[in-house]
Amino acid sequence: MRTAAVLRPPYLPREDACLALVPVDGTWNAVTVPAAWGRLVLDVLADRSGPVLEDTAVGHLLWAIPPSGADAWPDVTVAGVQVHGDGAEVLVCGLDGYRCGMRWLRVPTTRRWDTDARLLRMGLEWVLGPLAEATAIRVCVSCGAPTREGRLPARHLGDAGPGWEVHACLTCWREIARGGPGRHLRVVRRGPL
Repeated sequence: MRTAAVLRPPYLPREDACLALVPVDGTWNAVTVPAAWGRLVLDVLADRSGPVLEDTAVGHLLWAIPPSGADAWPDVTVAGVQVHGDGAEVLVCGLDGYRCGMRWLRVPTTRRWDTDARLLRMGLEWVLGPLAEATAIRVCVSCGAPTREGRLPARHLGDAGPGWEVHACLTCWREIARGGPGRHLRVVRRGPL
């Protein structure tokens, strides 16, 4: 039984807890990415990705990476990418998921419980472009493409809440402006890996 505890990834809650706020320590770091376009990163990484946690309540995906793996990355919080280093805390569910919609898209195993930070950065840059040039990313309401140059076809300011906005990529926006459905076939480039 002691061996199982040693081989257990350090970010999983205790076995008797299905959800826990876990401190990031010297054995791992975490990177969170907006789920709206984070699945594209997961698609690019394919089998090279380690475990990925989806938290639908806050709308992000979480990758565990080796400690200090993203220390040299530029600050990309403007694009929604957050690096959680030593001393941070992240909410993590057990292997069976949690009722609020938190679940593992890729389950950690004793052989693989993190993702190579270099590969994760390559996947992020394939979707976003160079991290050093990161800007706010919008997701097209029609085709689902992440875009830096999105247009705003609809906005609701909200009577009692924060309201909402939807964005369209330039190709879909042109189609909408002509009175069309605003959906085009988005060509997905083969990933770098």
